[in-house]
Amino acid sequence: MNPLSHPPEEVVLASEMEGHITLQNRPAAGAKVVRKLSWNEGEKKIDSTSVDSEGKFLLPAKKDVVEIGKFTQFVVSQEISVVYDGKETDIWIMGKRSKTAYGELDGRPENFRCELSDPDKPMRLDSGLLLTKCKWDAITKMQGD
Repeated sequence: MNPLSHPPEEVVLASEMEGHITLQNRPAAGAKVVRKLSWNEGEKKIDSTSVDSEGKFLLPAKKDVVEIGKFTQFVVSQEISVVYDGKETDIWIMGKRSKTAYGELDGRPENFRCELSDPDKPMRLDSGLLLTKCKWDAITKMQGD
C-alpha cells in the first residue's frame, strides 16, 4: 500500500435514483435513462434503465471499493441523461463529494420527477453544484445521518 493512501473502503458512487420522467407533462414511456460516472483517475461506469408506461424509472445505487490518497478528495462526476424520441437531454450533472448513500442531496428525495422540457436549474448545495431539470418535494434524512 502506498504510504500516502488510506486503506481501501467501499463508497457510494451514485445513490439509488427513482422517479418519473415526463415530456410536456406526459410520461416519457420507453425513454432510456443513461448514467455516466467518472472517478479514480478517469475510471468510468455507464449503466441505463428504461422508463415504463407511467414514466417511472429506477437506477440502482452504484458502489465501488477505492483507495483514496491521504491528500486527495473523493469526487465522482455524475452525468444522467434521457434519450427519448431520438433526442438526448441532460437531467443531472454533479460532482459528488460524499462517500455515503444519498450524499448528493444530504438525504433521499421524495416525489423525484424530471420534466424534459424544463430549463436547466443550477442549485448550490453543501456538497457542491448541481445542474438539473429535476424537482422533489422534500428530502428525507437517512438513518445514521
